Amino acid sequence: MASVGTSLPRLPRQDSPSQSSRVRGLLGLLCAASGLLLMIAQVPFFVSIALTAPLTARIGLGALWLLQFTLGVHWRSNRPMLPLLLAALMTGTWYLLGVVAAPYLGWTLEPLG
Repeated sequence: MASVGTSLPRLPRQDSPSQSSRVRGLLGLLCAASGLLLMIAQVPFFVSIALTAPLTARIGLGALWLLQFTLGVHWRSNRPMLPLLLAALMTGTWYLLGVVAAPYLGWTLEPLG
């Protein structure tokens, strides 16, 4: 208990963010921004799959990319790590469909002539 005449200890202000929350905010912004940029950078790779895929696969791949990008934009502020994880998931999808499974699915270019 404080004696009469002594001041109470100062408490930190609630409206000023601490150093760790600023760093966490900057790291979150960096994760979200890099995840969204990586998703945009993967558009040519998804288009390269779509050149050899049938129409239903083109529509499916386009819808998958659009869904994941929309979720990344939606989650960028309250879950900043998820856009980066979605970009990694998109990379895995592209690799598995475009590189590994495409020859078995018959998604190859036919030579002309």
